[in-house]
Amino acid sequence: MAYEVVTRHFRTEAEARWSVFLDGLEVPYVYAPARFVTAAGEAFAPSFWLPEHRIWLVMASSDGPPGWWTPFTQTVGASGPGGDAGPLRDATAVREEWHGLPLLALTCGHSETSYCGCPWPVSDVLVAPGGEVLMWLRCQGCGRFVCGAYGQVASCGCTEGADHDPRLDEAAHWAEQEVVRAADSPAGTTGSSFCLNVIMPVGAQAAEPCEDGCRSLGEVLRAELPAWVHHDLDPGFSTTCVQCPHPLCEACGRRPATDAGEWCPHCAPVPALSKTRARQILNDRAGQVGSAAGLPAREINTLLNRARRLRNRGEFTLHDLAEALTLVEAWAADPRTIPRPAGATVLSEEELDDLEASALRPLLNTLAARLSGRSRMPIAHVQVMLNELMGVAQRGEADDEALREAVGHAQLWLSDPLALRRFTQGVEGVEADGLPPVMSTQVLRTGITCTLCTTTIAAGETAGRLHIPQSWRGPRLGRLCGHCLRDRRTKPRPIDLVLRLFHGALATASAQLNAREAEALLELLPHEAPPVLASGLEPAFSDALVTLGQAVGPGAVKELRFRTVRAVAEVLHAGPTGGTGTMCGEVLAAVVQHFAEWDDPPLLSPAGYRFPFQWREDMLRQTPAPTLLSRRPHRVFV
Repeated sequence: MAYEVVTRHFRTEAEARWSVFLDGLEVPYVYAPARFVTAAGEAFAPSFWLPEHRIWLVMASSDGPPGWWTPFTQTVGASGPGGDAGPLRDATAVREEWHGLPLLALTCGHSETSYCGCPWPVSDVLVAPGGEVLMWLRCQGCGRFVCGAYGQVASCGCTEGADHDPRLDEAAHWAEQEVVRAADSPAGTTGSSFCLNVIMPVGAQAAEPCEDGCRSLGEVLRAELPAWVHHDLDPGFSTTCVQCPHPLCEACGRRPATDAGEWCPHCAPVPALSKTRARQILNDRAGQVGSAAGLPAREINTLLNRARRLRNRGEFTLHDLAEALTLVEAWAADPRTIPRPAGATVLSEEELDDLEASALRPLLNTLAARLSGRSRMPIAHVQVMLNELMGVAQRGEADDEALREAVGHAQLWLSDPLALRRFTQGVEGVEADGLPPVMSTQVLRTGITCTLCTTTIAAGETAGRLHIPQSWRGPRLGRLCGHCLRDRRTKPRPIDLVLRLFHGALATASAQLNAREAEALLELLPHEAPPVLASGLEPAFSDALVTLGQAVGPGAVKELRFRTVRAVAEVLHAGPTGGTGTMCGEVLAAVVQHFAEWDDPPLLSPAGYRFPFQWREDMLRQTPAPTLLSRRPHRVFV
C-alpha cells in the first residue's frame, strides 16, 4: 500500500477540525456528499455524512442552527415524509441511502483546551432533532466509537454499554493542534475556504462521478432490451461506466471506485491520517515488521530515518511520513526487502578474528538489540547475560577474545532459539557423577587462564564452556582448559580434587565425589591421621577414609560433610600434595585458611543471612589475608 499527501478543503475551520477528530477516532465519513434544496429554493450541503452510523453531522454557528435545519431533519430523519411529500424540494427524490439521524453541533463556548465532548472550536454536545443531547462514547463491547448517552444501549446494538475513552481526549487534542490554513476557494465555489494536509492511501480519493451520474453498460442494456434477455447479460457489463473509463462501486454501482470490485469512497470512506496519527501508525508498523523479520523495532525505525536522510522522527514532514509509511508497508509485504543492518549477516570465525575491540563492541551491541527483539527479553537482561558470558561486570573490561566469543554466541542464539533456551535455563539429564555437555569451544588467538584450575591456556589451544544443569541457580564457569572441560571427573588431578572439595563446601557445606575421584583421593591420603592435624579433626578424618572407601562402582557418589572435607584438606596440605612452589600447594593453602575461617568465623556472624553460602561468600570477600580463591568469591557449578 502506498501513501500520499492530500490537501482537503473545507468551508469553515470547525469542519476542518471536526474532520481531524473523526479521523483520529477512525470513524468513516464523507464531507458534504449531497446537495439539497429547500422549498424556498435555498441550496445547502450538510457537513458530514457518517455511513456506518447513518448520521448527518451539521455544523451550527453561535446564532443557532441554519434555516434549513428543520425541513432537512423532517426529510432525512427517521420520521421522514415517505413517498408523497416533504419539506424539501423534490423530497421524494431523496434516496433511501441519505436517510439517517441528523445531529447538530453547536459552537463550543469552552475556553479550556481539555476534551469537552468534541474538538475545539465545535460543540461539547450533539443535539438530535427532538432536543436529546448526545456525545461521543466508546462501546464496551465492539470497541467502536458511537454517538449516544450514558446509560443507553449503544447504537451499534451491543448490550455492554458505552463510556468515555482516553482516545477521545487524544483525538480532540490532535484536532486542536492541527494546522488549518485559510486558502483560496476551490474552482466553482464562492466564499472563504480552509484547508489542511493529510496522508491517505494512494487512490483513496476516486474520480468524481459523471455529471448525470455514472451508468454501467449493463444498466443501459437492461433499459433498452426486453426483460427476457436480461439474464443472459454478462455480469461484467455492470462493472464499468459507459461515460467515463472508471470502474463502478461494487456496493452502490453509481460512483467510480479505485479498482474493479472495490467500493467507492462514499460507501467505504478511508480515514485520513494527521501528522501525529501517522507517526503513531508508523511506529506500530515498525514494531510489527521488526517482529516478522526478527529485528527490534529500534532498528526498523533507524532504517526508516536513514531512508529519509533524517536523524529522528521529529524532523519528519508529512511527505516524509507518507514515504516512510509506503516503505514500511512494502517491508511488511516482503521482509526480504528490508536492508540488513550491521550484525544481521552471520560472521565466520575467520571474519571475527579480523575484527578488533573497536569493531566488536558496537557489533555486539547491535546483536544484543536484535536478540532482545527476537527473544522478548529486556535489553538490559540481554546485556547482563552477555557480560556474564564474558566474565566481566562491564563491557569495557572484556578483551578481544571474550568479545569474539560473545559475538559468536549472540549469532548462534539468533539463529537457534533452542541454544539460547539451553543457555538461560540449563540442560536436563546431567548425571551426578559426570559433567554437563560442552556448550562451545574455540581455538584461542591469545593466551588466557582457565577459570577453574587457573592454568594457562596458550594461544592456538582450545578453550570451551560447559552448560549448567537446570537445577543449578547461580553463576556459571567461564572458559575452561581442555582437561577441565572433559576429563576432570574421570581423570582427576590433585588440583581437581582440591577445587571440588572447596567449591562443594562453598556452595552446600559438603562435597560430592564419584568413584574415580574417591579412589584418586584415597591414593593421596595416609591410612591414619598425621600428628600435624588440627585438634578435634581426627574423628572427621577417620570418617572420611571410611566414606571414601565405600565409593565403589560406576554411578556411586559419596558426600563428605564440611568437617570431614576440612580434615581431608588439612591432611593434604601437610603432605607432599601441599608442597610449596606448586599451583596445587598454593590452592591447598588457601583452602585450609578459608575452611578455618568458616569453622571459627572471626569476621562475620552467619546470623542474618538467608542462605549459608551467602555468608561464606562474604567471608571470602572480607578475609584478612586475600588468596587466589578469594579473588573469585562466588560459588560456581563444578
